[in-house]
Amino acid sequence: MQLIQYLPFVAAALGLGVVSQTGEAGVTSRIFYTTNGCGGTPDFMEMQQTATCFDASCGTSVAYNVPVLSSISCSTDQYTHAAFLFGSVPYVLADQYADENCQVYTGFSSAMRANEDCVPTSAATSRTMLLNANGTVTSTVYLKSNNCDKRSVYVETLYDPSNFKNSICEKGKLGNFVYYNTAYPSPHLV
Repeated sequence: MQLIQYLPFVAAALGLGVVSQTGEAGVTSRIFYTTNGCGGTPDFMEMQQTATCFDASCGTSVAYNVPVLSSISCSTDQYTHAAFLFGSVPYVLADQYADENCQVYTGFSSAMRANEDCVPTSAATSRTMLLNANGTVTSTVYLKSNNCDKRSVYVETLYDPSNFKNSICEKGKLGNFVYYNTAYPSPHLV
């Protein structure tokens, strides 16, 4: 399951203004919104382990013709930060690993809503994720639509609850990941 790390517009320059330095936070989170300003529940977020962190106010950017709003905040770990920001909205979090056994954490994690909201990933692609009532997660990538149009070409993948509950290492072309979700939010609670 490839999560939002590989969304093309994530790497776009965001032009954020620094508000304050919080010092040794441990995790710098870039929080992305495609609707509703920089308030409410984010569409997705990237989290990187860092020695220091700077909070940044809401900034606007356009990448691949997709308007993006984002802010940067600091926290001590990705799991509690994602749980706090997503609140009651279901989400999926992925930790990326450098090795095929998922023993060497790269320091990068990403999280995305799992309530079937459409998240544009470029001018021509989009994605939805849904945490189903039975604990499975349905991930749908729309390859020729930035608005999740079911009439376009799409790839749908269903993930079993054991992937999240048992912290199963998934090896893939785009990296090695361990996944968590609202029901299993961190390795400490599994």
